[in-house]
Amino acid sequence: MHRQLVTRVHYLALLNSRLRKHPGYVDGMEFVFLRGSDPETSPGFDWVPGGPNPPRVFAEVAAEVHALFRVQEQ
Repeated sequence: MHRQLVTRVHYLALLNSRLRKHPGYVDGMEFVFLRGSDPETSPGFDWVPGGPNPPRVFAEVAAEVHALFRVQEQ
């Protein structure tokens, strides 16, 4: 399957949009760029609230978005 190519900013927006619609969503949860990173060159994403054992919802949403979209390389 061909995944749609999007910018990092758009990819982050897709992650958060789907996260808010997930039944396991709790106020305050969000995906963010890695700390201190420029959005268009960030090497990856993190989640809030952080911690070593993130809620399963983050992995589920990330897998769903990853299956449909890919980040445009700079």
